[in-house]
Amino acid sequence: MYIIRNVAQKPTIFLGLASEGMGHATRARTLINQLKSNYEVHVFCGGRVYDYLVQHHPHVYPISYVALQYRDNQFKLLSSIWKNLRVVPGLFRSIFKVARMAKRLDPVVFISDFDCITSWASMLCGKKVIAIDNQHVHPYASFPVADGDKTAARMLKYICHFNVPIKHRVLVSSFFQPKLKAGINRKKVRYVPTSVRQEVLQRKAMVKNTGPVLVYQTSESNEALHETLSNAVAQSELSFAVYGTGQEGERQNGRIQYKSFDEDSFLNDMAQAPFVMVNGGHSTICEALSLGKPILAEPIGEQYEQIFNVEALTEMGVGMGVRKLDTQDILHFSRCVPLMQKRAEHLNVVDNEGLLAQLHGCIHELNPAKAPNTTHLGHSPVLRPNNLVKGKLA
Repeated sequence: MYIIRNVAQKPTIFLGLASEGMGHATRARTLINQLKSNYEVHVFCGGRVYDYLVQHHPHVYPISYVALQYRDNQFKLLSSIWKNLRVVPGLFRSIFKVARMAKRLDPVVFISDFDCITSWASMLCGKKVIAIDNQHVHPYASFPVADGDKTAARMLKYICHFNVPIKHRVLVSSFFQPKLKAGINRKKVRYVPTSVRQEVLQRKAMVKNTGPVLVYQTSESNEALHETLSNAVAQSELSFAVYGTGQEGERQNGRIQYKSFDEDSFLNDMAQAPFVMVNGGHSTICEALSLGKPILAEPIGEQYEQIFNVEALTEMGVGMGVRKLDTQDILHFSRCVPLMQKRAEHLNVVDNEGLLAQLHGCIHELNPAKAPNTTHLGHSPVLRPNNLVKGKLA
C-alpha cells in the first residue's frame, strides 16, 4: 500500500514516467518543480528513475515497469518479452494501486510521459490523460521511413497505443517537428517545445570546445566502442570522456577516461566538449543542442525512436547518424564540427516556460472547474518545422 501524506489543499496531478532510461527522470524533475507551485504533484515510476526522483520530491511512488534487453548495442524484442514475463503480475498490481489512490486524491488530470501504469489506471477511475513525450511524433507526424526500419517503426507505433491507449491531449515535445499527418485533430495533438533541466542551462556560461569529446552510452552492450575510440586516439588529437559503459579508469595515456555517472561531472564535460557522441536518446540530444553541441550518434539497433532522432539530426544539419560507428566516422565528423556548431547555436528548441504554458492550457481545457487560474503565465509560440535550421551534413 502507498502511504498518502496529508498535503496542502492544492489541486492534485498524477504524473507517470517511463522508467527505462534516465532522460524521463531528468526532464520530469524540471516539470515537477514548475508544476508544484500550482498543484500537488504525485509521481509514479520505477527503477533508477524512482531512485533519482525520490531524492528530489516528497511524493514519488514505486511502480513495476518493463526493462528492455540489449545485446551488442541492439534492442532484443523477444529477450525483452521473455525477461519481463515475471513482472506482469506486478504491473497489474501497480495499475490497481494507482487507481485506488486516484479515488482518494481525485487528481485533476493524469499526465503520462510514456508510462503505461498511470494511463491504464486512469481508465479504471475515469480520469482524463495528457500524453507528453517525444515518442508520439511517430503515430501522428509524416516522415519517410526507410525500408529496413519499417518493422521497428510499426512496433513503436503499437507501443505508443499500448502505453497510452486513451489520451485526451497529446503534447509532442520533440526537438524535430515534421508536419503532422492530414486529418490529425490539431486541438488534441500539438507540438510543444522541449525542456531541459536548469543544471544544463546554467552551463551555458561555461561553454567551451577545448575539453574531451563527451561519449554517453544508453546501454552497456556496445562492445566495439572501446577499440573504435582507441583507434581514433591513435589517428588524431582527440580525447574522450566516456559515460554509461559500466567501466572506470584511464586508457591511452589518459586520453580516454571511463567515468561513472556523476551529474556535475557529466554536464561539465558536455559544456566543454567540441562535440558529443551518443546513441540517440532524446533528452541527451536536447541537452547537447541547448549548449550548441554537434552530435554524432549511433542509435541502438531496432529501437526506432533513436533511429528517428538520429535521422532528424542529419536533416537539421547539426549532427550525423551512423548505424555502426567506426573510427573514420569520428574523424570525418570532427572535421565537420565548426559548420554544424554554427547551426546548432542558432537552434531554439528548448523553452521550459513555453512547455509549461502549453501544459497549463491543456489542463484547463480538460478540467476547467478544478484547474487553478494560471493566466499570469506567458505563452510561447510552438516551434514549427520551418523554424529549424536546415542543411544536411556534407
